[in-house]
Amino acid sequence: MKTRFPDSQESALYRLEITYLDAQNRPVNRGQAVAVRRRVIDGQGRIVTEKIRHKISRIR
Repeated sequence: MKTRFPDSQESALYRLEITYLDAQNRPVNRGQAVAVRRRVIDGQGRIVTEKIRHKISRIR
């Protein structure tokens, strides 16, 4: 799970959390992943949006 925190120039209102998932929606390394979950989390830790993208390119 990779969490992107804003830089000092940006506001810390939101952060982006990227998790690579396998077929059972368990977090795995990027090489075994079949889907990517992107979550936008606000300052209180609430999930604003969550998108799961299943089409990720297998060419790496």
